Amino acid sequence: MQDRSVIASVAPVALVCFLFTAPVRAQEPLEEPPKIEAAGPAQLDLLMKKQEAALVAKDGAELMRVLDEMVSFNNPELAVVAREALSYKLTKVDKAAVEAQAEELGMRKKKEKKLLLFEREGAVQAAAARLLANFPGDKKASSALVKAFKDKRLRKDKPKALGAVILSLAQVGNRKVEPDVYKLFKAFEHEDIMRASVRYFGTIKTNDYSIVRALCEQLAAPEPGAVDSPSNPPGSYWASRWEKWSKIRRDVAWSLKELTGQVFRPAEGEHPGDSAKALSYIKDNKRKLGLK
Repeated sequence: MQDRSVIASVAPVALVCFLFTAPVRAQEPLEEPPKIEAAGPAQLDLLMKKQEAALVAKDGAELMRVLDEMVSFNNPELAVVAREALSYKLTKVDKAAVEAQAEELGMRKKKEKKLLLFEREGAVQAAAARLLANFPGDKKASSALVKAFKDKRLRKDKPKALGAVILSLAQVGNRKVEPDVYKLFKAFEHEDIMRASVRYFGTIKTNDYSIVRALCEQLAAPEPGAVDSPSNPPGSYWASRWEKWSKIRRDVAWSLKELTGQVFRPAEGEHPGDSAKALSYIKDNKRKLGLK
């Protein structure tokens, strides 16, 4: 019979090895941006009435649905609506709805309910951020997004909302937050923030060589170096990192295509990915690509 201690020590490594060699499941195609146009007078009037009704009802979920209806339009009135909704705070109606949701889901712990509250509030803010992306020439829209980006509560508790804010900052062409977005990218913490950060770099056409190099490195799957080293993180760390990487790998390839005009494959199955090829290309073509 095998020694149980030996099995226990090998198991985490085996798990990581399995994850690195297992095929990455196909993901849904990257979403196409909606066609943006001005709503006609009657349509705009209807949308504004729906928004007013949601505010009167103090219902965040309904306000989020209205904001999502508005996302295909760029009437100036809607920019005002979005800016106000970006700082939305939960109402008693929202909190009661969350209590009912928690009861239905069998959630009793305060921490669990708190996460639901953050999720509901963040959903409204994310919808508002998506709408603000329709106003690239509006300085107030850009300023509102920057303010949300710097909001500590958003960063700590609402990763989906922060991801939406980052994407919208890219779409309005705000390059001032690039260093901070890079810090979030390197932190490698949450899928929504990671995906948004990667696409931010491709959308604004970053010319930062360090950032483009980091993207090239992400074409390869993360894997432990010295497996037997005491300083090497446990298998659970690498499993989590691999899972997050698998969600952003296609975004990395998209961003590099935007930045270099070249198609580089991320690792998949037995294919190791084009990380080395991409790194060599940007090194040889640094001046041509305008990287600094």
